[in-house]
Amino acid sequence: MSVGRASGKSPTKRKGFSFQHALSKGKKTFVDPWRSLVGSSKGKIAAANGGDSSVPTSLSSACPTPLADQVADLTSGDAETVKEGNGSNTGKKAKLNNTVPPSERNQDFLEVYAEDALRTILEAEAGPKGSLSCIRCTNNHSGSLKAVPDPPSLYRCFDCIQGPILCSDCILSTHTNNPFHSVQEWDSTRGFWSRRSLTELGFVLNLGHTGHSCPLAGGRTRNTTVVHEHGVHQFPVRFCRCSDPKTRETVPEALQWLQRGFWPGSWKEPCSVFTLQVMRDFNLLSNTASVNARDYFIFLRRKTDNVVPDNVQKRQDRYRELLQAAREFNHIRNLKRQGLDKVRDLPYGSLVLLCPACPQPDMNMAPDWMSRESSRRFLDALFYAVDGNFHANLKDKKLDPNDFPLSAGASYFADEKAFAAYLETLGPLGPE
Repeated sequence: MSVGRASGKSPTKRKGFSFQHALSKGKKTFVDPWRSLVGSSKGKIAAANGGDSSVPTSLSSACPTPLADQVADLTSGDAETVKEGNGSNTGKKAKLNNTVPPSERNQDFLEVYAEDALRTILEAEAGPKGSLSCIRCTNNHSGSLKAVPDPPSLYRCFDCIQGPILCSDCILSTHTNNPFHSVQEWDSTRGFWSRRSLTELGFVLNLGHTGHSCPLAGGRTRNTTVVHEHGVHQFPVRFCRCSDPKTRETVPEALQWLQRGFWPGSWKEPCSVFTLQVMRDFNLLSNTASVNARDYFIFLRRKTDNVVPDNVQKRQDRYRELLQAAREFNHIRNLKRQGLDKVRDLPYGSLVLLCPACPQPDMNMAPDWMSRESSRRFLDALFYAVDGNFHANLKDKKLDPNDFPLSAGASYFADEKAFAAYLETLGPLGPE
């Protein structure tokens, strides 16, 4: 590893630590740990090959280890350098995982691939070719689009891979277990594919009986808003009215949704549900990209109708339900991951996930760690970080004053009641 640039110029002066400044002051020379790693690895390779470090061992050649890969990257000083437009060498090493510059990729795309890509995208927007027929049933309609005065309705699925052209009956039967796919109908009058929902074609979401209607349910349905990763939909739902063999009672509607992979927005006659994939996506996006619930629901509105998303907001706003469902879903998933079978009176800290890198006696430390020599006891040091709330208690929002966490001291924050009792024992605090 070289501190200076590849062109031979002296390193740029920066504020703070400088290798040259340290050497000029007579300080101890900085020892590069990577250089020592390369040297020791070369010695091991040479010893294993009779003194020749250039010949890999049979083990490393057949199954290279991460250490060998790191050594190979460090010892290979012949990496390709980036060149300017006039062919002169800039002295900067090119990344090995992307040796083609973006300018060259863009040039190839415009000259070779862009026209074909545009043509292919436009061909996908064209109408049905040839005869008007459903390839799945015998509902064939001879003639072309222009020859038939009143052509039948033909549909295709935008989410199915290589979705065929189907009639209304076949598009419904093929999407019994995929009711949230985006279905398009060919508008022969205006000449384009328009979006349609399966509900408009007469689809009814049946819970239980592998998608078929429960014989005890009759014709009674309930309109329910379903929040899916494809957007916000509304379906007539028919519940199962059969008795559970264990309880001899009808399974509650909220549990029927859970059994089919939906999280209910409420637990008494739910009129809005969320797919479990939506709950997982929101949890992952909030942890990795800091996406809040409002922005995530706006994203789902845009996926439903990107032209007039406010229509979804007026009819099917489920932002409030999403907040509550996310709290419940995350709590239940934490209980499952920690192997707990109860939801109340949890043991203190039972939901806490210990850091695997922090030393924990009887867990990830050597049995004789107490007898470690004093010069190496720093390896067993445990560091705690304490942060203040910076008057966050003065920023209370206009929410439920009686709201409480579901974990109740089992997670990273102390139980509020126990903490309040502890503060009472301290008495009045003096000024800081």
